[in-house]
Amino acid sequence: MATNLRIPTLFFSTLPLYAIHSLKSLHSDYTVPFVILDFPHSKPSKPLALFLEYVLELALKTHDIIMNNFAELDGEDYVEHYQKTTGHKALGVSLTKILPQAMVLKRRDRRVRSEHICLIWLDSKAPKSVVYICFGSICHFPDKQPYEIACAIEASGHEFIWVVPEKKGKEEKKEKWLPKGFEERNRENVLIIKGWAPQLLILNHPALGAFVTHCGGNSSLKAVTARVLVITWLVIC
Repeated sequence: MATNLRIPTLFFSTLPLYAIHSLKSLHSDYTVPFVILDFPHSKPSKPLALFLEYVLELALKTHDIIMNNFAELDGEDYVEHYQKTTGHKALGVSLTKILPQAMVLKRRDRRVRSEHICLIWLDSKAPKSVVYICFGSICHFPDKQPYEIACAIEASGHEFIWVVPEKKGKEEKKEKWLPKGFEERNRENVLIIKGWAPQLLILNHPALGAFVTHCGGNSSLKAVTARVLVITWLVIC
């Protein structure tokens, strides 16, 4: 509608549109295998490719784009290529860096309590002594995987904040994925958060020493802007 009314519009995106546009320019149909330099053949899933193409089409109808990212992370060559071939101005703005931590959105009372517990717990720890583990909000493991992670956490003897997906209904009555007595034995060293966690505040806390992540876009961006040591584990959800 804005285009029809000739109203200038900006497109804000958290997706890597620069790279997507570059791939599109290399091959008109990137839903089929094709060679990218010296990389093996790649084939994105059809639904994902169609979604990315739709987002790119919307972006190209606007005047300029704003990315929740910065050129050094996105790739300066991608940014230059995008601007040259589309005529768009591309502005990278890392919201995780410019928004004050006090402005972190508190959507529910439960989240506020979770944030409060995290900060009190972290305030009691030495600088760079805590490892933060979070694999995002949509990655769900079978019980065997978090059980092994819990065993590794306990064996390491280090201090951890571990965010796990919130289970509902019958699943939450019994935590089968934890070794027996795990929470009692590790009450001082391990803080388990079920569901949402104030990730931006955790990553910027002085007590945080490292972040174990699934390499999600938002998590990676927050870790880079917080200058946190990252241990990456690519998880296909």
